[in-house]
Amino acid sequence: MKLISIGGGGFTHSNHPDLDTFCLRHTVPNPRIGFVGVASGDNQTKINRFYRHFEHCGATLDHLPLTACDILVAQWLESVDLVYFGGGNTARMIEHFETNGWSVPLIQAARRGVTMAGVSAGGVFWFEWCLSNAKGNGLQPLRGLGLLRGGICPHYSSEPLRQSSLRAAVRENTMPTSYAIDDGAAMVFGTDTVIDLCSAAPEAGCYQISSGQETTHHTRAVRLGDRHLGLLD
Repeated sequence: MKLISIGGGGFTHSNHPDLDTFCLRHTVPNPRIGFVGVASGDNQTKINRFYRHFEHCGATLDHLPLTACDILVAQWLESVDLVYFGGGNTARMIEHFETNGWSVPLIQAARRGVTMAGVSAGGVFWFEWCLSNAKGNGLQPLRGLGLLRGGICPHYSSEPLRQSSLRAAVRENTMPTSYAIDDGAAMVFGTDTVIDLCSAAPEAGCYQISSGQETTHHTRAVRLGDRHLGLLD
């Protein structure tokens, strides 16, 4: 199982392209890549950016429409090697997955080895809990699909309230021990373990918050062509 959580950035944000290269490193050559835009209500701009960004990397590209039924979702997931979930409203996305029968085929596909990647909302819904402002009442714990244990928070560096809110939530036991990811950084998770890290921006990092304490998951830069990616120390 390989799930890639991006804190912020990549092709949907038109920045930090190394994050997208990092995702490609975690799938097969000339992959079949699918895009899911449920969190943004199938925002056409993001869909267009998906096709433009990956059209020259030797991949076969497809988009799973918001209106797909559970049977079509299961069939579509059999035809892809990498699925990229765009960002947007986390609560709306999770509700859509659960209401329309997407959750089960998504989890089954992840367990059988389809690489799952996503940014912001699209990268955090796999966890038991995520810190989200999707319901319009400030940053609050939101229950995810629960495939990965613990909690997670994106945009840790760009939205200062997330830092104090996550620490407080973990300290008060409204969220479990949680990962936090800066914009420009990404983490790759296996079954209850961190497989890899990426730092595509200066000072971008990944952290673990436990009982109100913050532990940095350090990265060391390695060169891939002219790109600097991060691996676990």
